[in-house]
Amino acid sequence: MKAGAAIGLALGITALVAAGGIVAYDEIEKNKCSTSGGTWNGIFGGGCSTSTPTLSAPANFKITYSTPTSDTVSCTASWDAVSGASYYELTLNGTAYQVTAPTTSYGFTAPAGTTVAGSVTACSTNMECSNAATTTVTVPQFGTGSSVPATPGAPTLVSYPTPTGPQGGSVIFDWPAVAGATSYEIYHSGAPQTAGVTITGTQATVTGLAAPGIVNFAVAACNSSGVCSQPSPTTEFTTPSYAAPVPATPGALTETGSQASSVNVASISFSWAAVTGAQYYYIYDPGSGVPYGPYYGTSATITGLAPGSKFTAELEAYNTAGHTTGSSQVFTTASYTSSGSSPQQCTSMAVLSEPNGIGGTQPSWIEVNDFLAPCGITFSDYQQYTKGSNSANASFNSSIIATNPSRPQDGSYLIDGETCSDSHMYRDRTYLNLVLTDLMK
Repeated sequence: MKAGAAIGLALGITALVAAGGIVAYDEIEKNKCSTSGGTWNGIFGGGCSTSTPTLSAPANFKITYSTPTSDTVSCTASWDAVSGASYYELTLNGTAYQVTAPTTSYGFTAPAGTTVAGSVTACSTNMECSNAATTTVTVPQFGTGSSVPATPGAPTLVSYPTPTGPQGGSVIFDWPAVAGATSYEIYHSGAPQTAGVTITGTQATVTGLAAPGIVNFAVAACNSSGVCSQPSPTTEFTTPSYAAPVPATPGALTETGSQASSVNVASISFSWAAVTGAQYYYIYDPGSGVPYGPYYGTSATITGLAPGSKFTAELEAYNTAGHTTGSSQVFTTASYTSSGSSPQQCTSMAVLSEPNGIGGTQPSWIEVNDFLAPCGITFSDYQQYTKGSNSANASFNSSIIATNPSRPQDGSYLIDGETCSDSHMYRDRTYLNLVLTDLMK
């Protein structure tokens, strides 16, 4: 600091008060510095400097005030944060205050009907300060000839409407009427609230609350001049939890296709309309008690069904609250059809007219495969059908026994002297002919 500036600063200070990070000081030297084109660095930052400031002036500096309810009005000075600022020097009508970053606001009171002139600078840790941002505002006059209404009593719960969602809670409350009041204001956590508030007489409905949630409200009474009382004591309200409803009842399933990949395996595909409130779906077979799913879209394919069989299905829609079930529907799976020659073509092949294994020559495994392939039958299908130890094939074996009484009556069709575990049974030509005829039905 220059010596002359230091002397002027010392002579110009009329008050210096330091308490809790806020400093009050005289504005004379700051005005002199500004007039001379210098930069004010604060009383603790070296006074006036003509160097270019490294910090930018705070943006959006403004002074706001509440509706006057008496001769003294609550006001707030605020501004945008400045990068690199360690503190801010705020001046209000010639009195300065130091505000430590990152705080960017300062609350104060002013007489109703007065003008407040303010400025603010951003200062770094080495006490270099920016140019000042300024603003002026006039606080409105307190209602002339109007008395402040009495403070209402605390709000009283009327009801909690059913929540419409996690943020769809609401509360209805009322309060005692105040003489001379023409309107009322609702306060939430000490601040006026208008969003989501509907006031009718001495009753208010507040919507858009968390469900569940805890909120508190107070009421202020206002007269025709807009003069309002102090807020009433607060009342705490606890909104109920939102209970999601179960999904709507599903509509009908639509079959979109069915096919049989072998004599034992078929599939069937479905689609359906989306169900309101559903998160996922199951297709339930009430006959077997088997649920298929979950499905998170609106289509599904169910496999592992018997070809040419009836399949009963019910569409079920689920969410966290539960599920709903649609009507039962009966579908028929596709029958297995060979993609090769007709049964007559297959069974007329010369290999079948050759002697059986009894004293003759049995076909090899390769010959069996070569025989089945043109008929579209896999060797595994053939084996499943010819294993006499499998009870599922009992009816087929019984039909063979009935038409061939000379064969052993042991539930399977075997070459003389062979057992169920003897693999040669699969290569008996007569047996192969009978199996093929049945598979091609």
